[in-house]
Amino acid sequence: MLRKEDLSGKVFGKTNNWLIVARFICCLILHQQLNGEILHGQEKMKFALNHSFRFDDYTIAFFAGFMQTLSCLFIELINLIVILTSVTVLDVVLNFMALAIIAEFDNSFYQAFALE
Repeated sequence: MLRKEDLSGKVFGKTNNWLIVARFICCLILHQQLNGEILHGQEKMKFALNHSFRFDDYTIAFFAGFMQTLSCLFIELINLIVILTSVTVLDVVLNFMALAIIAEFDNSFYQAFALE
Protein backbone atom coordinates (compact mmCIF):
# COMPACT_ATOMS: atom_id res chain seq x y z
CA MET A 1 0.00 0.00 0.00
CA LEU A 2 1.32 3.40 -0.92
CA ARG A 3 1.55 6.01 1.76
CA LYS A 4 1.23 9.73 1.19
CA GLU A 5 4.87 10.13 2.17
CA ASP A 6 5.92 7.72 -0.60
CA LEU A 7 4.28 9.84 -3.27
CA SER A 8 5.20 13.28 -2.02
CA GLY A 9 7.71 14.92 -4.31
CA LYS A 10 8.02 11.91 -6.60
CA VAL A 11 4.89 11.87 -8.72
CA PHE A 12 3.67 15.43 -8.50
CA GLY A 13 6.95 17.06 -7.64
CA LYS A 14 9.80 17.91 -9.95
CA THR A 15 10.14 15.48 -12.84
CA ASN A 16 12.64 15.58 -15.63
CA ASN A 17 11.63 16.06 -19.25
CA TRP A 18 12.65 12.55 -20.30
CA LEU A 19 10.26 11.04 -17.79
CA ILE A 20 7.39 13.10 -19.18
CA VAL A 21 8.30 12.15 -22.75
CA ALA A 22 8.55 8.46 -21.84
CA ARG A 23 5.16 8.55 -20.12
CA PHE A 24 3.55 10.27 -23.10
CA ILE A 25 5.03 7.91 -25.69
CA CYS A 26 4.17 4.76 -23.74
CA CYS A 27 0.60 5.86 -23.10
CA LEU A 28 0.17 6.84 -26.75
CA ILE A 29 1.55 3.56 -28.11
CA LEU A 30 -0.64 1.40 -25.87
CA HIS A 31 -3.69 3.52 -26.71
CA GLN A 32 -3.06 3.01 -30.43
CA GLN A 33 -2.53 -0.70 -29.85
CA LEU A 34 -5.82 -1.09 -27.97
CA ASN A 35 -7.86 1.24 -30.17
CA GLY A 36 -8.42 -1.42 -32.84
CA GLU A 37 -9.57 -3.98 -30.29
CA ILE A 38 -12.01 -1.51 -28.73
CA LEU A 39 -13.50 -0.75 -32.14
CA HIS A 40 -13.70 -4.46 -32.94
CA GLY A 41 -15.61 -5.10 -29.71
CA GLN A 42 -18.02 -2.27 -30.53
CA GLU A 43 -18.57 -3.72 -34.00
CA LYS A 44 -19.41 -7.09 -32.40
CA MET A 45 -21.99 -5.44 -30.16
CA LYS A 46 -23.52 -3.53 -33.07
CA PHE A 47 -23.70 -6.67 -35.21
CA ALA A 48 -25.39 -8.62 -32.41
CA LEU A 49 -28.02 -5.91 -31.96
CA ASN A 50 -28.66 -5.32 -35.67
CA HIS A 51 -28.76 -9.02 -36.59
CA SER A 52 -30.46 -10.55 -33.56
CA PHE A 53 -32.39 -12.95 -35.82
CA ARG A 54 -29.13 -14.81 -36.63
CA PHE A 55 -28.61 -15.86 -33.02
CA ASP A 56 -30.53 -18.12 -30.69
CA ASP A 57 -29.68 -15.67 -27.92
CA TYR A 58 -28.15 -12.44 -29.20
CA THR A 59 -27.33 -11.24 -25.68
CA ILE A 60 -24.45 -13.72 -25.47
CA ALA A 61 -22.93 -12.31 -28.67
CA PHE A 62 -23.48 -8.77 -27.41
CA PHE A 63 -21.88 -9.66 -24.08
CA ALA A 64 -18.78 -11.04 -25.83
CA GLY A 65 -18.23 -7.72 -27.61
CA PHE A 66 -19.01 -5.80 -24.43
CA MET A 67 -16.46 -7.79 -22.44
CA GLN A 68 -13.80 -7.21 -25.10
CA THR A 69 -14.44 -3.47 -25.07
CA LEU A 70 -14.61 -3.29 -21.28
CA SER A 71 -11.42 -5.27 -20.78
CA CYS A 72 -9.49 -3.07 -23.21
CA LEU A 73 -10.72 0.08 -21.48
CA PHE A 74 -9.80 -1.39 -18.10
CA ILE A 75 -6.31 -2.32 -19.32
CA GLU A 76 -5.83 1.20 -20.64
CA LEU A 77 -6.98 2.75 -17.36
CA ILE A 78 -4.61 0.54 -15.37
CA ASN A 79 -1.83 1.43 -17.82
CA LEU A 80 -2.37 5.14 -17.23
CA ILE A 81 -2.37 4.73 -13.47
CA VAL A 82 0.77 2.56 -13.41
CA ILE A 83 2.75 4.65 -15.88
CA LEU A 84 1.83 7.99 -14.33
CA THR A 85 2.89 6.77 -10.89
CA SER A 86 6.23 5.39 -12.11
CA VAL A 87 9.16 7.37 -10.84
CA THR A 88 11.96 6.62 -13.33
CA VAL A 89 12.09 6.26 -17.10
CA LEU A 90 13.13 2.63 -16.74
CA ASP A 91 10.09 1.93 -14.56
CA VAL A 92 7.83 3.56 -17.16
CA VAL A 93 9.23 1.43 -19.97
CA LEU A 94 9.18 -1.82 -17.98
CA ASN A 95 5.61 -1.24 -16.80
CA PHE A 96 4.56 -0.40 -20.35
CA MET A 97 6.13 -3.60 -21.68
CA ALA A 98 4.40 -5.70 -19.04
CA LEU A 99 1.00 -4.15 -19.75
CA ALA A 100 1.48 -4.42 -23.51
CA ILE A 101 2.15 -8.16 -23.11
CA ILE A 102 -0.98 -8.53 -21.00
CA ALA A 103 -3.01 -6.63 -23.59
CA GLU A 104 -1.80 -8.93 -26.39
CA PHE A 105 -2.25 -12.13 -24.39
CA ASP A 106 -5.81 -12.69 -25.59
CA ASN A 107 -4.78 -12.42 -29.25
CA SER A 108 -1.98 -14.96 -28.91
CA PHE A 109 -4.27 -17.26 -26.91
CA TYR A 110 -6.91 -17.06 -29.66
CA GLN A 111 -4.38 -17.73 -32.43
CA ALA A 112 -3.01 -20.78 -30.60
CA PHE A 113 -6.44 -22.38 -30.42
CA ALA A 114 -7.66 -21.17 -33.82
CA LEU A 115 -5.11 -23.40 -35.55
CA GLU A 116 -6.49 -26.57 -33.94
